[in-house]
Amino acid sequence: MSAAQRRAAAEAAPSEPADSAAPSTTAAEGASAPTAGPPESSEPPEASAAADTRRRLIDAAWDMLAAGGPEAVTMRGVGERVGVSRTAPYRHFRDKEDLLRAVAMRMMDRMWAEIVGNLPGPDAAPEEVPGALLRAFSGYVRLGLEAPEHYRLAHGEYQGHGGGDELHAAAARMMEESVRAVAHGQRIGAIRPGDPWRMVLLSTAAVHGVISLALSGHLVKKLSGRDGAGEPADVETELDLLLADLVAGLTAPGLRPE
Repeated sequence: MSAAQRRAAAEAAPSEPADSAAPSTTAAEGASAPTAGPPESSEPPEASAAADTRRRLIDAAWDMLAAGGPEAVTMRGVGERVGVSRTAPYRHFRDKEDLLRAVAMRMMDRMWAEIVGNLPGPDAAPEEVPGALLRAFSGYVRLGLEAPEHYRLAHGEYQGHGGGDELHAAAARMMEESVRAVAHGQRIGAIRPGDPWRMVLLSTAAVHGVISLALSGHLVKKLSGRDGAGEPADVETELDLLLADLVAGLTAPGLRPE
């Protein structure tokens, strides 16, 4: 039996006794970067199967995190959801922390798509810049509100200690792309003068502040207390107005998001 066949048989094997110890893994098996896109057709079948199992384990952890936070995610639980042996998850992730970092990286990838995917490109006309910025901010905020546990995971402790370097680097690249977009907007007269880095940092703080206020419920309370008004009938509209004001503070006079 080949090594690939033995591995496939092991992952499909029934669960082992509860007191069995998790096997050690290699660094490659424990790496936390998510699989990007479908496997190349030139990959050996065993590599494709391993990538698929890894993706499904991250899928399971993603759903468990959404349902109950980090405490709800267990290596045994993700294995049961995927239908592999109790020890199989340890062939792909060193431990629960490693698995959660992979989930956080997936969330960071989605945030990257919302921000960088919507930023004005080098061919954008000045009048297109405000709308592009608003789409980037809105997509980012709504992603944070739709997946709050994943948002907290991606921006919390996993950037600050062991194994968080990849997350920190991804966040830094997002900042750099945003700074480039702002600098380009300034060159074409769409964004007001100023230090692009400081402008992006302040905008990032504002966006995270909006998300935090909304998740805590304080945004609704603050809007409700304005001029004695009752609870806003449409919080989504209020969010859009707040973000439009944020964009207006960045863009040149006379340019507004469409």
